[in-house]
Parts: sequence; structure tokens; C-alpha cells
Amino acid sequence: MGLNVNVPAPGYHLRRVKKWGQDAGMVRAGYSTTARLVNGREVGQFCMVEPYGVKADGTWVGTWSAISNYSTLTHDDLMCIAAWQKPETGNDVNQKMNYLYHEQDSHETVAELWGIGKWNETSKAYYGHMVHAGQWVAVSDVLENVRAYMPNESAKLWVQMRELLLFRRADFSKSFSTHPWLVQRATAAYPTDRYGEFVRGEVFMSVMLDPRDFPANNRVVRALLPVEWLE
Repeated sequence: MGLNVNVPAPGYHLRRVKKWGQDAGMVRAGYSTTARLVNGREVGQFCMVEPYGVKADGTWVGTWSAISNYSTLTHDDLMCIAAWQKPETGNDVNQKMNYLYHEQDSHETVAELWGIGKWNETSKAYYGHMVHAGQWVAVSDVLENVRAYMPNESAKLWVQMRELLLFRRADFSKSFSTHPWLVQRATAAYPTDRYGEFVRGEVFMSVMLDPRDFPANNRVVRALLPVEWLE
């Protein structure tokens, strides 16, 4: 695999999430700039993939949307995220955090993180349920067959999925260099699905947050990723 890192928890192994537009399955699910036109025009997008959220009773949360499904972060959590960012020529920590965070003055959300007020002043923020395309994740060794509505499909299909290892608050002490399946590069998909790992230099953000530590709006307890979205 070529990774000089620790290994995930027992029962999990590492897989890489496919990039936007990498194959027909990703395009069919809408993970392509050609499938997400803005005013009829192909534009760059946050290169994320939304997990399949499951409630305690085993039912689906009802939508794949990373805007409709989100978890809450405290001010201190945001400071921990800022501590992952390293200043580079032309991109200081504030610029990198402003890439991740949208100062919300309406119901519109245009970033991975959002809240009221500036990122370093707000008392809380929200993070959509997502992982970053092209990045490593830790998924369960157990393969699950789930009858699910896939994105852009009108009927349920039997889909092979694996449970995603989620980010706990204690994981803020970890880094991309040692735990890239927990702390990922925030990636982008530019027009024609050109992949970008260096959006404002290196910008780091976690995988989906664990609701045991970060309250979720949708009562989710588990998150699964379709196998066809993994390399």
C-alpha cells in the first residue's frame, strides 16, 4: 500500500475512496462535475462523498445529502481543526479555514463547515456527513448487503456496503501523516473532474464525525460506504 502510518482498529482495513468521475458508477451517483452543473455550467466542487446513514433501529436516515445530514462542532473543536492547518506561502491558516468554513448569513450552505459568525468567533459550527474523494478511509472487514435507494435511483437495489470508521473527539490529537483515514486532505473536483488535493496548499479535515461525540441532527448511529465507491 506504501503508507508509512499506523493501522486502523481491529476489524477494519484501509480502502481509498474513488475520485469524482473515476468511473460510470461515480458519475451515475452524481459524483462528477458534469452531473452537478451550476446554472447549466460545469464548475469546481468540494470533492466529497456522502455515506449511507443508519439510525439505531436500522432504518436509513432518508437522504444522502451532506447538507441535510450534519453534526455539531464546538468552538474548541474548530480550534483543533485550525491546528491541523500549516501556513504556506500565499495560504495562511485563516485562508485555509475560510476555505472549509462558510460564515452563514442565510440558509445557503456552500462549504463543508458552516456557522453563524467567523470561524474563530462562533460558539458552534456544523459539518456535513461526508468523506473526501481520493482519500483513505477505514472500513469494516464485514461486508453488508443493504437494500437501499442509491443516489439518482428511483427503486431500491441490493448494494454491498462496508461500515465506515468515524472520527472521535480524541482523534484530534492525530494527523494526516499518521492517520490519513481519520484526518484527510480536503479535495476538490474541478471542471471535467480534474482532481485536486492542494486547494489552498494542503487543507485538512476529518472524515465523518462520530455522533457519540458530535451530536447529529438525524439520529444516525452508523455510516456505510458502498463498495463500488471504493478502490
